[in-house]
Amino acid sequence: MLFNSFAFLLVFLPLSLLGYHLALKLGNTASMAWLALCSLAFYGYWDVRYLPLILVSILFNYYAGRLLSPARALPARDLVFGLSILVNIAVLVVFKYLGALSGALADVGLLTQGQVIHLMLPLGISFFTFTQIAYLVDQRVGLAEDLGLITYTVFVTFFPHLIAGPILHIREIGPQLTDRLRRTLTAERIAAGLLLFTMGMVKKTWIADPLAPVVETGYGHVDLLSGPAAWVVIFAYSLQLYFDFSGYSDMAIGLAELFGIEFPVNFNSPYKARGAIDFWQRWHMTLSRYLTLLLYSPIAMWVTRRRASAGLPISARAVKEPLAFLQMIVFPTAVTMTIAGVWHGAGLQYLVFGLCHAFLLIANHFWRTYFPPPKRAKPVAAKPSRFTPALEVLATFLAVSLTFVFFRARSFADALTVLGVAFHAPGLFTVPAIPEALTDTGFTVDRALLLRLLACAVAVWALPNSQQVLARFRKRGGDGLQWLIGNRVGMLLGGSATGVALLACAIRFGHKSEFLYFQF
Repeated sequence: MLFNSFAFLLVFLPLSLLGYHLALKLGNTASMAWLALCSLAFYGYWDVRYLPLILVSILFNYYAGRLLSPARALPARDLVFGLSILVNIAVLVVFKYLGALSGALADVGLLTQGQVIHLMLPLGISFFTFTQIAYLVDQRVGLAEDLGLITYTVFVTFFPHLIAGPILHIREIGPQLTDRLRRTLTAERIAAGLLLFTMGMVKKTWIADPLAPVVETGYGHVDLLSGPAAWVVIFAYSLQLYFDFSGYSDMAIGLAELFGIEFPVNFNSPYKARGAIDFWQRWHMTLSRYLTLLLYSPIAMWVTRRRASAGLPISARAVKEPLAFLQMIVFPTAVTMTIAGVWHGAGLQYLVFGLCHAFLLIANHFWRTYFPPPKRAKPVAAKPSRFTPALEVLATFLAVSLTFVFFRARSFADALTVLGVAFHAPGLFTVPAIPEALTDTGFTVDRALLLRLLACAVAVWALPNSQQVLARFRKRGGDGLQWLIGNRVGMLLGGSATGVALLACAIRFGHKSEFLYFQF
């Protein structure tokens, strides 16, 4: 069930909200039971065959987590922890990579085509697996409370985040799920939730989806692209992915608000980043946090301890030494981003995507380490130049857009074809001449498309993001929201604007497409 569908907007959401807030009056257990049933129904709506896997995963991880609780003082806690993590990773590997691996072996003649394994990829398997691995880690270090099986099921399956994140931690969501009073519905929460949900819906249906045909046709016929058309496809996908993922994040946070639950921010204008490090602090923020806590930091700590035991310096100044930079920065970054790339999908192109971002991050660290900005003794009175920050933003956007070619292409060879054509692009600043064969597929690059891309760029770089818009409503103790919900004129204007926007989005439901991160 898509958020941008009549089934969700007119049936599922009203029924789940009404039942939830009625159940809240009966107690916390009733509200959690209702929310668990609704979330499982939402997941099963896609394909009921997915339900047994997620239910078994929930039961396994819940009881494994109970064994890991420090209160139990289990002698074999380390063994249970290791086996639990291994089982989760094994399930992920089987469903995401076994089919691709068997296909690759068949391509080189080690298996027959009849021996190729074909497994359906359960929706959201990466997200609900990562969420539960984080839960096991929090239990291992004593940061998680025992929620009970029903509430834990809600933690894992709560439908706004189940399919594409954000990746949640039990320590930030658990207290909200166990405190019924914190989830009491208020007019401000309704206004904030509907505002975010509507903004996300507009981004998805009116900005991201119209770019999809050009992107799909371009990447589906890479051998027919001209140089300028290749650049159009590259930038069109970067903008499509931006508004698609940003729209989903807004809708997820907005929906959670309607249920009285606060999600962490997952998307913060990443194309305004001034470097790769800044980009990953803004793009899929909960994934970046997850990778830092569970991969980068443990690896970096292990390296630091080994250097300390060998009598080598571990200070920030020591990082400037080439060997220390390789060990303390390059190694943990390369391992983390390689795993991050492979997590996104089975295929050489995803590995290269991760390695490209590892290179960008390492280069960013290198620049910060060896060429830090000069320290000024006194503040400079002159107004700082805006040219350098703008150049950094554009350079980061260009670099990230080129890595997204590997992210989107159907194969590594297709990605190389697109990049090869793009960098042999005569007449770059002219409207691309499209081969007749490509035009027949529905691929057209005209001034209307170029104007659409320009409008998207203006929205990305010149307009405030959704969280900034919401913050302005809540400024000075919520004056903006209070005006909307505190008088008839405000309620009429706010309700009318929301209704018109959602109606405009509903017009495009016939052109709906899945969110791009659903496949991960």
